[in-house]
Amino acid sequence: MTRKININTLIFSYLCFSLVLLLLSNVHWLNRFDINVYLSPLTAIMVIDGRRFFNKLFVILIWLTCALALYEFISKSYIFIVYRETVFGFQALDEKLFGGVAGIFRSKVFFEGPLALSQFCMGASLFYRKHIKILIPIFLTAIFANGRLGILVCGIIIFAYLYQRYNIATLIKRPWVMILVTFAVLGFMISGILLLDAASIERFKEVFDTHNAGNNARIEYWINGISTYFNYDLNHLVFGNNGYFLQVYKNNAENGWITLLLNNGIVGFIYYLFPILLLFARNFLRLNSDFIFVVILLFCMFVQTFHLGASANLFYWLIIYSLYRPYAFESKK
Repeated sequence: MTRKININTLIFSYLCFSLVLLLLSNVHWLNRFDINVYLSPLTAIMVIDGRRFFNKLFVILIWLTCALALYEFISKSYIFIVYRETVFGFQALDEKLFGGVAGIFRSKVFFEGPLALSQFCMGASLFYRKHIKILIPIFLTAIFANGRLGILVCGIIIFAYLYQRYNIATLIKRPWVMILVTFAVLGFMISGILLLDAASIERFKEVFDTHNAGNNARIEYWINGISTYFNYDLNHLVFGNNGYFLQVYKNNAENGWITLLLNNGIVGFIYYLFPILLLFARNFLRLNSDFIFVVILLFCMFVQTFHLGASANLFYWLIIYSLYRPYAFESKK
């Protein structure tokens, strides 16, 4: 007897459609550097089908990542380093490079760099948004990676969890719960302050500073990305030109939606945006508590390329699925 795949038919069909887009698009691309954008949705099908098993593995992975990030944070050295082409030429992606001029150490563990680890934390926190015991090591890992957006997103998700778990009515009726929640929030804030040095905290303050050199560079990549896209011919406007922007600027566009347009064209852009818009409307009309998490996912894609990378892209589709079917990954009582 043939076993049926344990996944919603509509989502199964949608995720499989990525293979069609890959076959139609790749002939128009300069290279296939980020081909996983269309392949990871297929991987998500296998994870969703065996979600109970993979859920346990993810939890183990999160705790292992946190432990190794702590080791790197204490030892101030990486487990391994990668060599690749950058805007500065071919060089090692090491502690000095990721520390920048401020000389801040940032853990990266199994990933190419701290930014990828921070993206992993954002994806994991959105996926495990209802599990405070798992959110704690994720938040600590984001601190060890010194990822500003990662710390911010993980902190907001923890706050949203506490808000949902202990609503205002409960806080008013039970003062001890208010005290507990207050101490929990203060505990997370204090842990961040104690683990981050003065340079790291100063760097965090500059996250929205438009005069900051790093932020200016990111905005410049956005402008160059938009300009590049609208100078594409018709085929590349529709299907994108994966690898072209990277070859010219030695970097992605520092924005998920713009990078999708550049690499995967309007079809790839719509393929990734449509589920978020659907969830946005669905949760907004129902006044669902998951509405804030849909907004966070949308925001993450504006700030950085949250859909890139094997783990980040896989988490993207698992988050979409968990928001579409919020109890799909819950353990059976």
